Amino acid sequence: MLKINCDLGEGVPLESLLIPLVDEVNIACGGHAGSLKDILKVMLLANVSNVKVGAHPSYIDRENFGRKEHNLSYQQLKSQIDQQMDLFNLCCEDSQTAIHHIKLHGALYNQAARDPQIAESIVRIFEGYLLKGVPLVVPPNAILRSMLEERQFNFLLEGFLDRAYEDDGSLVARTQPSAIIADSDEIIGRYESLSTKKELKTKSGKTIPLNVDTVCIHGDHSHTLDILKKLRQRHPKLTSSL
Repeated sequence: MLKINCDLGEGVPLESLLIPLVDEVNIACGGHAGSLKDILKVMLLANVSNVKVGAHPSYIDRENFGRKEHNLSYQQLKSQIDQQMDLFNLCCEDSQTAIHHIKLHGALYNQAARDPQIAESIVRIFEGYLLKGVPLVVPPNAILRSMLEERQFNFLLEGFLDRAYEDDGSLVARTQPSAIIADSDEIIGRYESLSTKKELKTKSGKTIPLNVDTVCIHGDHSHTLDILKKLRQRHPKLTSSL
């Protein structure tokens, strides 16, 4: 069955209950949310539950929760990401935690998936991590994925359990009313479909292939805890930490 990751360190409640139910956590690094205290808290909880830890940097834009697109120069973007990774690495040292992966957040994640210039900037900015074998988490159809593949850098392909997809494999924009999937049973069914058939249904009802390594359920989804508990009950050996 597929690994499950969750975006945390963003001020959502019940983190201590969510973490033992997933394989990997993506920790906000202070750009769209989070602080040194938040990062350390999630890292320590993850360590106790044997859950892998990843950095979750974004545009520095708390007002829009990192979900507004920006047009920054390479140096501006590098400065913003370096600031967040410095904070994350400091917490890694303090908690004796190893970084497992890096996953961009929000608008930056989506722009790097489709914009060659931003994707190239991301590869350059994270080259030091990539050379050490730390993978970037990317969508299957991303331009960023192609660049990483060409240069033989590690990456993890990601799908989303609680987000609707268009027929071309892209996520439905959050501005659309159908963007977020709320029904717990539907989300669990999507997990099972992705795990066993490597496919899922789009918002139009079309079935598309989606071969991924890990699936995300957002920490701020209204039913995340309930969904993860149900998944654990149906698949007792679902995660390495259970």
